[in-house]
Amino acid sequence: IDIGNKRFSFKAADTSKRWDRIQELLTYLKTKNKEERTEIVEALVNFLHAEEDQQEYFILLSFEEIHELQKSDLVTIGAHTTTHEILTGVSIEFAERIIADTVNDTKRLFGENEIYFSYPNGDYNRDIFRILHSHSIELAFTTVNELYAGQKSRYEIPRIGIGGYDDIATFSKQISGLSNIISLPRIKAFTL
Repeated sequence: IDIGNKRFSFKAADTSKRWDRIQELLTYLKTKNKEERTEIVEALVNFLHAEEDQQEYFILLSFEEIHELQKSDLVTIGAHTTTHEILTGVSIEFAERIIADTVNDTKRLFGENEIYFSYPNGDYNRDIFRILHSHSIELAFTTVNELYAGQKSRYEIPRIGIGGYDDIATFSKQISGLSNIISLPRIKAFTL
C-alpha cells in the first residue's frame, strides 16, 4: 500500500518481519498530526476491508489481572494517561490536567505512591518535565529503543519495545542489549 510518499508491504512469511514492517508504519504515523493519522488509518481500514471495531483483538487487562501482576517483584505498574493525548500537542493547561488525573487515578486504583510514567507517543518537552516534577512523578519513559545507561534525566529513560509478534529469542536479545550486535536464530515461543 502507498501512503503519502512511502510504500508499505506487510506480506512476510516470518511474523517477526511482519511486525518490523508494522513498526515502520507506526513510526511513520507518529510523524503525522491527529487529522492526518486518522485519515491514513481510515484509508487502511478501507483498503484492507477491515472491520472498524477491532476491540476483540486488543483486549485490555482486567483490574484483577493488573493487581495480580502488581504482586510480582518483576512488574511495576505505571501511568500512561487515560486518553493517550499527545502531551506536546495540547495546551500546557490541558496537559497538566491529563497528568494530574492520571496520577490521581493511578494512586486510587492501584495504591501506588511512587508513580512511573510513559509518554504517549514518546513525545515530551521541558514543560512536560515541569508538570511531571510538580506531581512528584519519580521516573518517565520515552519510546527511545535502547538500554538505559544512566546518562539522561530521570524523565528521559529509554524503554525497550516488545511487540505482539516478537518471539522469545527477540525478547531475550532486546533485554540483553544484544539486539543490535548479533542475530540469534529464531525459536517459536509457546502460548499457554
